[in-house]
Amino acid sequence: MLQVAQTSRATTASFAIQSLEQERIELDAAVRELEADVAGFASIAYIQAEATRLGLVPAESREAVEVNVPWSGVSAQQLPTRFLPDEEAPVDGPGSSWWQGLLEYLPFQ
Repeated sequence: MLQVAQTSRATTASFAIQSLEQERIELDAAVRELEADVAGFASIAYIQAEATRLGLVPAESREAVEVNVPWSGVSAQQLPTRFLPDEEAPVDGPGSSWWQGLLEYLPFQ
């Protein structure tokens, strides 16, 4: 009787293992399919097609603004160093440079 019970238990465990292995294989295939979808969504062709479908158009002009001061209330430790202002560049005001200071002394102003 003990041998029958052990055999039955081993057979049940074997079926459970096979079922779990089959489920793992199916999940691995689903993960690969999702990875392929994500790679497709990141492609420039897909993004352009979606933008066109949504009615978006390219920008007419581009403007860049450089900000040389950290956000108010934000310590330097919270910002990555690439966003911190340069220590060498003086921040006197917009458009202030050494040659503009010299123009103040010229008589044609």
